[in-house]
Amino acid sequence: MLNGCGKKRLAREVRNVLIDKGFDVLSFDNADKFLYEKTVIIIRNMNYDKFNMLYKEVPVKKVYMQINEHSLYDFIIIIGKDYKRIFAL
Repeated sequence: MLNGCGKKRLAREVRNVLIDKGFDVLSFDNADKFLYEKTVIIIRNMNYDKFNMLYKEVPVKKVYMQINEHSLYDFIIIIGKDYKRIFAL
């Protein structure tokens, strides 16, 4: 989970929302840049069931695949400026 829009404590807030919905969030931090207009999901390990569950709660328009079988993460979410629409914060 990466904060890509620069709002303070946003990654922590979104992490808490997802944990309350039953997701495991292994880490959260700021993205390298705060230029993200739209929230994106990056798929690291393809698990269709987990992705469908996540996508129901995080209905983004941009999904990218960077498959890495050795990644600790199934998905990386980069939170964009559209976070209020996606996470109802």
